[in-house]
Amino acid sequence: MTTKELREKVQQAIENIPDKALVKLIELLEELRIVPVDEQSDDALIERIINENRDVLSRLAK
Repeated sequence: MTTKELREKVQQAIENIPDKALVKLIELLEELRIVPVDEQSDDALIERIINENRDVLSRLAK
Protein backbone atom coordinates (compact mmCIF):
# COMPACT_ATOMS: atom_id res chain seq x y z
CA MET A 1 0.00 0.00 0.00
CA THR A 2 1.32 3.45 -0.83
CA THR A 3 1.70 6.21 1.74
CA LYS A 4 -1.18 8.06 0.10
CA GLU A 5 -3.42 4.99 0.35
CA LEU A 6 -2.45 4.47 3.99
CA ARG A 7 -3.23 8.09 4.85
CA GLU A 8 -6.61 7.87 3.11
CA LYS A 9 -7.43 4.66 4.98
CA VAL A 10 -6.48 6.27 8.30
CA GLN A 11 -8.63 9.31 7.49
CA GLN A 12 -11.62 7.09 6.74
CA ALA A 13 -11.07 5.10 9.93
CA ILE A 14 -11.07 8.17 12.19
CA GLU A 15 -13.98 10.08 10.63
CA ASN A 16 -16.57 8.77 13.10
CA ILE A 17 -14.42 8.49 16.21
CA PRO A 18 -15.45 10.80 19.09
CA ASP A 19 -13.13 13.68 19.98
CA LYS A 20 -12.08 12.08 23.29
CA ALA A 21 -10.91 8.99 21.44
CA LEU A 22 -9.07 11.12 18.88
CA VAL A 23 -7.18 12.89 21.66
CA LYS A 24 -6.10 9.52 23.09
CA LEU A 25 -5.16 8.30 19.62
CA ILE A 26 -2.99 11.38 19.07
CA GLU A 27 -1.25 10.73 22.40
CA LEU A 28 -0.56 7.15 21.35
CA LEU A 29 0.78 8.26 17.98
CA GLU A 30 3.06 10.78 19.66
CA GLU A 31 4.34 7.99 21.90
CA LEU A 32 5.41 6.14 18.75
CA ARG A 33 7.73 8.99 17.87
CA ILE A 34 9.39 9.00 21.31
CA VAL A 35 10.63 5.39 21.37
CA PRO A 36 13.94 4.95 19.52
CA VAL A 37 13.60 3.09 16.23
CA ASP A 38 16.33 0.61 17.10
CA GLU A 39 14.58 -0.32 20.35
CA GLN A 40 11.84 -2.27 18.61
CA SER A 41 10.11 -2.48 15.28
CA ASP A 42 7.24 -0.13 14.50
CA ASP A 43 4.84 -3.04 14.14
CA ALA A 44 5.76 -4.45 17.54
CA LEU A 45 5.49 -1.02 19.14
CA ILE A 46 2.08 -0.32 17.63
CA GLU A 47 0.84 -3.74 18.70
CA ARG A 48 2.10 -3.18 22.26
CA ILE A 49 0.48 0.25 22.53
CA ILE A 50 -2.83 -1.02 21.20
CA ASN A 51 -2.81 -4.00 23.55
CA GLU A 52 -1.95 -1.84 26.56
CA ASN A 53 -4.71 0.65 25.73
CA ARG A 54 -7.36 -1.57 24.14
CA ASP A 55 -9.89 -1.09 26.98
CA VAL A 56 -9.46 2.68 27.01
CA LEU A 57 -9.76 2.92 23.24
CA SER A 58 -12.90 0.75 23.26
CA ARG A 59 -14.58 2.86 25.93
CA LEU A 60 -13.69 6.12 24.20
CA ALA A 61 -14.99 4.88 20.85
CA LYS A 62 -18.47 4.23 22.27
